[in-house]
Amino acid sequence: MFFGYTLPTMLIPLLTQSLARGLKTGLALAAATNAVIMLASDRENGSPWAALNCVAHIVDGDDKQQPTGYSPRESRLGIFVNGTAMSAWGVLYEGALLVTRTKSSPLTAALATTAAYFIDYKVVPKQFTPGIEKRLSSQSVLAAYAAMAVIFALSPLWNKK
Repeated sequence: MFFGYTLPTMLIPLLTQSLARGLKTGLALAAATNAVIMLASDRENGSPWAALNCVAHIVDGDDKQQPTGYSPRESRLGIFVNGTAMSAWGVLYEGALLVTRTKSSPLTAALATTAAYFIDYKVVPKQFTPGIEKRLSSQSVLAAYAAMAVIFALSPLWNKK
């Protein structure tokens, strides 16, 4: 019992709302980051797939050389893994907003994006880093995270009460 409620009774609505809101935000994050990654990759590598294919290193390991052009396996895997990661960040962001009873804002978006970058590049083992840094300049990687921040900040547009 917690203030007269059983814990599962309290958690179910929170989890349901976090998932519903977070998956919408995650879909927008996946679309935006994939677009930025592919545009930057085309500009820097001559192929929109080069950087996205490198995301497959999470499954394949760092020893395997990823293709630069479209590859049925690596390209789909890159889209899937990035989409899954963005969905997770969306659920975490929207869940954190609900738990803290905070509204999404440019500040919360910037804080969440900074945390995502820190976790992606400083906390998780190297095999689980995004992989785009293998084919993109640091400015282009930053642009992908900037796209995340914009989507986080805009999430109230599709997550109205």
